[in-house]
Amino acid sequence: MKDPHPPQAAPSPSQETKKICLALQGGGAHGAFTWGVLDRLLEEADIEIEGISGTSAGAINAALLSTGLARGSREEARTLLDGFWTALSKLSLTSHYQMPQVLPRTPLTSALSPLIGLWLGYFTRMLSPYDFNPSNYNPLHDLFQKYVNFDLLKSTNKIRIFVSATDCLTNRIKVFDNTDLCEEALLASTCLPMFNQAVKWGESYLWDGGYMGNPILEPLIFNCLASDILIVQVSPIERKIVPKKSHEIQHRINEVTFNSALMREIRTILSIQNLFQESSSALFNPYADVRLHTVHDEAYMSRLSGRTQFDVGLSFLLLLRERGRMAASNWLKENKTSLGVTTSMDLSSWQFETPSTHCLAWHQARSE
Repeated sequence: MKDPHPPQAAPSPSQETKKICLALQGGGAHGAFTWGVLDRLLEEADIEIEGISGTSAGAINAALLSTGLARGSREEARTLLDGFWTALSKLSLTSHYQMPQVLPRTPLTSALSPLIGLWLGYFTRMLSPYDFNPSNYNPLHDLFQKYVNFDLLKSTNKIRIFVSATDCLTNRIKVFDNTDLCEEALLASTCLPMFNQAVKWGESYLWDGGYMGNPILEPLIFNCLASDILIVQVSPIERKIVPKKSHEIQHRINEVTFNSALMREIRTILSIQNLFQESSSALFNPYADVRLHTVHDEAYMSRLSGRTQFDVGLSFLLLLRERGRMAASNWLKENKTSLGVTTSMDLSSWQFETPSTHCLAWHQARSE
């Protein structure tokens, strides 16, 4: 695929390199939005990525990006991202979701993929992946083997990577880092339990990491020197319309569930920062200097549905890529100067309680 966005020139010696960490959300095919964000960030030669935390599709993007950077090339990272998402679009739709390969990838099935996604949703309510996929075939296996160099990531000191999965037996989070990152880690982090059999890791059985952290920030805070964490947000925090149809309700439940752990972690970071702000012990507080940023396109992503998370048609993936690039460009224009200085994230959207939930507001509404 011809690159419509050629690399930019290297920074001049007078430009100061800004070190950041990335936190990449999951969201199925919507992870192509993150592909675009990363593609744009890699053009900023004065931004150095020290660490990445990723979950589900975010974990895949993290592994691709890290492989390229570990090889010492931003262009290699862009090439791997392009190659993986393009190859994903060429898989048969049903094989991507562990179903019998009865529907080859054609323009027609690409157009119908949201409807097929709905059908798959109904199908998995009747059968589990242990029923319809007893051999536990996963087409992502071949893609991971082709595009991710796990041996290199285990040995590199150029970038730290953290991939999260959920232990379905203990309700605990498993975080893979460079030392134990492997194909099973990515398969676990992307393991939606209605579509994939749990991934066995030692005595553990792992599901998608989004249930426990989408993504988790703590490993970046405790293991990286960079204090700026840029969250690439795929899952919308707010929606304007109450979901009423069954598939809309289920999709919103998933969004709320996958956002809750991240919201709680952000709230905890802010609480700790406020608690120690006036204390001398802040010098020993790893949360003290954390600066949070986020790249998102809430207006667009909130128009998408759970069905489009199943759409791996190339035209849709490329559209998401461009939306991601635009969102990253807008963030860089408005907030790049905040790196190393202050938090740029609008924290109001991440609060747990809104004014309408106060008891007083409820009683006032009842009396009117």
